[in-house]
Amino acid sequence: MLASIFVWNIFPSAYIEGEGLTPFKVGSEYAIIAVLLAAMALFWRGRTALALSVFYGIVGSLAASIAAELAFTLYFGVTDTANLLGHLFKITAFYLLYRALVEVAFTRPYDLLLRQLKQSEQTERAGRNFAEVELHACEESYLRLMNNALVGVYQTSLDGIMLFANSEFAHLLSFSSAEEMIGGNVAERYRDLQDRARLVEILKREQYVREFETDLWTRNGQSRHVLMSASLKDRTISGMVLDITERKRAEEKIKIQVEQLAALRAIDIAIISSAELYLTLKIVLEQVIQHLHVDAASVLLLNPHQYTLEYAEGIGFRKEIPALPPLRLGEGFAGRAALERRIVSAVNIAESEIEFRQKQLIEGEDFVSVYTVPLIIKGQVRGVLDIFNRSELHPDQAWLDFLETLAKQTAIAIENATLSEGLQKSNMDLIRQADRRRVGGNAQAYTICV
Repeated sequence: MLASIFVWNIFPSAYIEGEGLTPFKVGSEYAIIAVLLAAMALFWRGRTALALSVFYGIVGSLAASIAAELAFTLYFGVTDTANLLGHLFKITAFYLLYRALVEVAFTRPYDLLLRQLKQSEQTERAGRNFAEVELHACEESYLRLMNNALVGVYQTSLDGIMLFANSEFAHLLSFSSAEEMIGGNVAERYRDLQDRARLVEILKREQYVREFETDLWTRNGQSRHVLMSASLKDRTISGMVLDITERKRAEEKIKIQVEQLAALRAIDIAIISSAELYLTLKIVLEQVIQHLHVDAASVLLLNPHQYTLEYAEGIGFRKEIPALPPLRLGEGFAGRAALERRIVSAVNIAESEIEFRQKQLIEGEDFVSVYTVPLIIKGQVRGVLDIFNRSELHPDQAWLDFLETLAKQTAIAIENATLSEGLQKSNMDLIRQADRRRVGGNAQAYTICV
């Protein structure tokens, strides 16, 4: 069958979008219904050999399955009510089957034995032996189930001694086998011991806890963020552990992206609503410090006539910035970044082969790392953005990408302010020319009149 679907591609379609179920799908469902009816008839014939709870559970499960298959022949779209009802009937069927077989097997295992066997005094010993074998098989099956579970399962004493752990829990904490964990102290695995104390306190008070978040240390020293559920009975804690480290990382990444979008939005609003360059630059630098998590930042603007970089605005510095001399292209971090049109950085300024020329800017600031990115728009360098931190910076690619995005927004802000300033200057020139012409015309009219 698998080959007919994935290799030969000859398996008939069961559903066609816009047309609904195919005759093959409907016919298959009726065939399944026929098989289920035949099974129900067989169970009816042998009902005397089964416990009533088992018999009714199985027959009810078959009836629910038949209802589900009938519902699956009636829907047109996958979101139709008939499709939903079919799945609800399926869930009901599985639940009844679980109650009839799995739950009864654990709570009343002897009910699954034939009535004649339980009632026969001659076979009492054989029946007891058979039950013991079945119980042992159930225990082995239970252990296999625990070891194949996709979540960690464990048992500890109230004082933290590990009594049982399944393979997934051992794998989660980087142990080669579950047996290695037995007898160890689970408190050693908690990143914060207060979390363990808080968990025990809740269990003593309520006997049960769900969705308890904490961090556990693996055997090789890595931290894993987990979600725990546990119960307390007879001074034994039993529970399950789900590793949600990747989910937490994804949530944190989404949170950062949302914050970054908000920062870019704030910069856009500043660019649109304000023609004052220095006010816009201050807003940009505030967003840089907040979202790149650095200590200080400054902007140097390019003087296109003298080809020098001049300090324009800064934020995060301990002292008031003194008047700084212009910096020629190619000099220091900022000059090289503008000249070479690339990010120039140093994890440790003191050990860098590039000299930081504007020493008055960082004097007494205890800066360790610096990142300088050119501000380029329409192929023209408009200045540079300097970022400083008082501890070593080791950014990832996402951090660098957002830095470049902020640099582009800063360049747009500078370009917008320059255009606005040029437009205002042109307007003032036109007004002055109009005033001169009006004054000249009035003077000429006065002369003629005289």
